[in-house]
Amino acid sequence: EIRKLKKSYYYPEERCLKFTASKTKQQHVVPLSDQAFELIHSIIDLHPYSEYVFVGRDGKTFISDNTINTALKRLGYGGKQTAHGLRATARTMLDEILEQRVDFIEHQLAHKVKDNNGTAYNRTKFLNNRREMMQEWADYLESLLIIEAKNIEENIATEESLS
Repeated sequence: EIRKLKKSYYYPEERCLKFTASKTKQQHVVPLSDQAFELIHSIIDLHPYSEYVFVGRDGKTFISDNTINTALKRLGYGGKQTAHGLRATARTMLDEILEQRVDFIEHQLAHKVKDNNGTAYNRTKFLNNRREMMQEWADYLESLLIIEAKNIEENIATEESLS
């Protein structure tokens, strides 16, 4: 969904994205963390003649299937991670590391959520809970970046002291 994200799906006043999920064909609301909101807000007007947030080489259409996978390869994750695999990684880490409720995660991924009472009666979206979950997820990822940056700085300092 992300590579075809249209600017019209972005609701800055509600800090969310709203679109029809491709698999379920149902309206899907994606609450944005502060980090995601800032990122989208900072790039949304870079290509004023495109209806898309993530614009391809021609400056008008959306990015290709391979854009994210190529970026992952360039970052050293070729053969280890794919764009779609990031969803599974997030799903696992939200459950096992951040101990989020599975139904919140499944809603966030636009999956159908099993309900003992039947989906016809379950119209819950858990937006506030999912917003909190996405903020915790973004903060967790940001903390990993900070740890990695410190490790790089330490490695550089160690190499310089050995020279």
